[in-house]
Amino acid sequence: MLIALCNIVKSSLTDLEMEMRWFDVRLANNYSKSILIREMSVMEKIWTPDPYFVNSKYSYFHLVSFPNFRMRVSPNGLVTYNLRVTLQPACQMIFCRFPHDRQQCDLRISSSSF
Repeated sequence: MLIALCNIVKSSLTDLEMEMRWFDVRLANNYSKSILIREMSVMEKIWTPDPYFVNSKYSYFHLVSFPNFRMRVSPNGLVTYNLRVTLQPACQMIFCRFPHDRQQCDLRISSSSF
């Protein structure tokens, strides 16, 4: 969701939900349904990627009163991790027909330690 768009400094502020998936065979189990992880203390014991936005001027993961995340572990060890992030991408924007123009801003995501 686009939160703000400024044609003076040619920048935007975006709020998004990021979903990451990976397999961790150590978490495979014999349950018939996925396990929902709601406690931060449990989630901290599970390996998670450490993503960052390469072309972002500013970004943060939401921790408002409680961390904004959802984690599920499937019986086969598939981990699905959703979290909320707000960012200001560093994209060149041209507003020659503002507000009727179209902007495209690719987000480049990388990992700090992988």
